[in-house]
Amino acid sequence: MNYKRFFILALLIAHCSLLTVFGQQAIIQEFTGTVEIQKAGTTAWEPVTQGQTISVNTLISTGFRSSALVRIGSTLLTVRPLTRMSITELGSREGTETLNVALQAGRVRADINPPAGTRTSGKIIAPVATASTRGTVFEVDTFRLWVIEGAIEYSGVSGSPVIVDAGRRSYVNEQTGRAALPLETYIADLRPDQRATFTVLRDRRSMDIQVTIEERTEQASSDNRKLWPGVTVVPVTGQLLERLNLETNNLRGLYVAQVVSGSPADIVGLRQGDRITSINGVNVDDIAAFYRVLRERTASELWFGILRGESSLETLRFRR
Repeated sequence: MNYKRFFILALLIAHCSLLTVFGQQAIIQEFTGTVEIQKAGTTAWEPVTQGQTISVNTLISTGFRSSALVRIGSTLLTVRPLTRMSITELGSREGTETLNVALQAGRVRADINPPAGTRTSGKIIAPVATASTRGTVFEVDTFRLWVIEGAIEYSGVSGSPVIVDAGRRSYVNEQTGRAALPLETYIADLRPDQRATFTVLRDRRSMDIQVTIEERTEQASSDNRKLWPGVTVVPVTGQLLERLNLETNNLRGLYVAQVVSGSPADIVGLRQGDRITSINGVNVDDIAAFYRVLRERTASELWFGILRGESSLETLRFRR
């Protein structure tokens, strides 16, 4: 047997297999405004160029009134303004494209249109939610999902996944961490003065109940400046950092998953993706400490100590 020829043939087969698995590329198809990338293992940010190839684990960041279109095989990602994300897995093998995205902040739209005879298996993973798909069109941020075509399996950090069909939406409950059921989102979408009929089953008997949705009065509506403090945080764990494709050796702080627009947290400059390490100078290491310090130390003013990227900062002060 000619072992040299056999060895070369084996190398060619292995090379072709690697091209099959890793041949997919992420390319900046077009962009507007300020769009930057941070390559894996570096701290510097650099502006993107049209047609640029983006490697796995590279962070993509869009500025105010900025967006980017990223083409990955048969998938087109629209990266909305003020978004930070990275592609954590990318490949194509045996008729299946694989695409996983870590969404740290902001919002993206995914148009997934695999050609006949192939399929796409993808996930967009946010701090508290995961959207899984095999070919559809949808838009997702860190707490909410909108399905335009097809169906999405959507799950929070707790509870069972729910299936969200075209024209429907879902969200993750901030208190329970679970994805909302279709009935919950249906009720939330009812307009004022709209009538709806619900069928209640009890003891093997059904009863129809008709309700009319009333408009919320101005007095009952919330003033965002009164929402205290208007931020949703989750514990920083190794699993969370892996989901977001961040360094796992620093577990300090509480991850800011959402900031309510116009709230005190928003006014002082807190951003989604920050890590809160202190409130009014008092260290907070867990959720219990976070709410205890809020309750006991913020009667007159509020400010946060945060980690933003590699920097330790203090926000502005909000006076009550």
